[in-house]
Amino acid sequence: SIGVEGPLYWMSATPLQLIDPLSGEYSFTYALENYLLGTDSFGNSLSSSMSNFTLDMGTGQANGSFSAYYSSVSETTSSWNFSFSGQMTTGTNNAAMLSFSIEAADSFVTAFDGANEFSGTLNADSSLFSGFLIGAENTPEGALTMHNLKADIETNDGPQQIWANGVMLWEAQPIGEVVTGP
Repeated sequence: SIGVEGPLYWMSATPLQLIDPLSGEYSFTYALENYLLGTDSFGNSLSSSMSNFTLDMGTGQANGSFSAYYSSVSETTSSWNFSFSGQMTTGTNNAAMLSFSIEAADSFVTAFDGANEFSGTLNADSSLFSGFLIGAENTPEGALTMHNLKADIETNDGPQQIWANGVMLWEAQPIGEVVTGP
């Protein structure tokens, strides 16, 4: 059982309905300042991201990297970084859903509690990362993703599990030609 820790956030968006099959690739980047919400276990707010992924619309395969930064009022920053792969599937009403798997071997977390810096690795088995495509008329214009990440760190008081969660809006750009139809 995977539990969500911390406050829950959401943004409202309608999933893209893929009426006709698409082939071709899209590049997704987080490049929209102020289109993210989140917090970590130390009360830091999700402040920026340098994340991207590519999605092959024909196979549904996705691959990318995720870097999110959580900042405090005192301007200390925690960072959560990992590589991921995933799959696009169609759900109810042909909604284009995204399911991602975190590559734990490539992950690292640097966290600040306001006074101390800690480092550790992401716990991929208890972390969640998913979302859906958004757009109109069978054309991906972006993605909305949700994450609840957990990491194991070593503190002066011994091992501790920390978390970071949030939602992010991504921009999509076609890579080359995209073809609609079978």
